[in-house]
Amino acid sequence: MHLLQVDTNASRVPQPERDLTDYGHRHFVNLISAIVLLSVGIAITWTMLAIDKYETNERCLASGRRECVQIYTPPRTMQTLTTAH
Repeated sequence: MHLLQVDTNASRVPQPERDLTDYGHRHFVNLISAIVLLSVGIAITWTMLAIDKYETNERCLASGRRECVQIYTPPRTMQTLTTAH
């Protein structure tokens, strides 16, 4: 009598490979990249606002107005104290 051999490996579902991803490192790198991108965005925004303020003052001065730039002066009591010496 001839016995049939059944291949037991063929009926098994293939197991997925073990995940070797270092999620802690991945999260750290994503956090650093987000901080860098946020810093670059803030720097670009600040630069554009500074350029706009400069150009606004230039246009004001070019139009012949004198009150374009605010000049900060000390309070009047400070001026009298410094001139008294």
